[in-house]
Amino acid sequence: MTPGEKWLIDRLAEVVSGTTDGSARALQEDEQGHVMGFGLRNRILPVLFGRGRRELFPPSMLAVMRAAYHDQAVRNLRGFALLGGVLRSLSDREIPVIVLKGGFLAENVYRNIACRPMYDFDLLVRQANREEVDRILSAQGFSLTVPDKPLPESIYQHSATSMRLEIHWHISADQRSSFEVEDLWAGTMPTTVGGAHALALRPEVLLAHLCEHFTHHAFVLPALHLFDIAMVVRHYGAELDWPQFVVLARRWNMRRATFLLLRQVERL
Repeated sequence: MTPGEKWLIDRLAEVVSGTTDGSARALQEDEQGHVMGFGLRNRILPVLFGRGRRELFPPSMLAVMRAAYHDQAVRNLRGFALLGGVLRSLSDREIPVIVLKGGFLAENVYRNIACRPMYDFDLLVRQANREEVDRILSAQGFSLTVPDKPLPESIYQHSATSMRLEIHWHISADQRSSFEVEDLWAGTMPTTVGGAHALALRPEVLLAHLCEHFTHHAFVLPALHLFDIAMVVRHYGAELDWPQFVVLARRWNMRRATFLLLRQVERL
């Protein structure tokens, strides 16, 4: 990690901890090109603009961060409006649905939808409800785009806005995986997303799922996903049931990977 990258990660750590390093230097103009590229690749510029110390960034980089933040705000406002309509239709038909990852985190953990970049929304439904979910989405202007994807999911795109929905009925297609989707259904709580009622994962189950997602992708996801995990730990604090988290990590056969991942998160 270069000094500039380390500087940016330190600014991210300030957001996680809610504290500031009084000795932190301002970023120099000659560093900003590389640092900006690192921030864009890791999808962390919107949250640094929304929650970070803007006075430490050069004006030209701050302008890029402001644009990324505002673009994400517009994208997510439109996306959550559409998602709310889908969730209301599912609720009206008594179809249970769990809002996964960013769709839940943006409103309920980040508490600022402009800070959490998203390109799609992930929903978990029962396999038995797939055909009815397909009819509901079709009636709301969504088309199935990847019908033959070899994963337990279907990807839909909204015709007018290009918003994408990933509808899952399982999380992993890997037959060697110890992941049990019923652990997610057993670990839900009611929530509101996009102004509509839905289900979310309880804090310890949410944390375990985010860790599973990161390790499943071999630790190569953007830093945003590490930040998600850190924000969940900070947001829920004492509400996290750590013994149950350990039970899930053991059951899903990811104890060692989770330990290494949380050590990385601890450095934020």
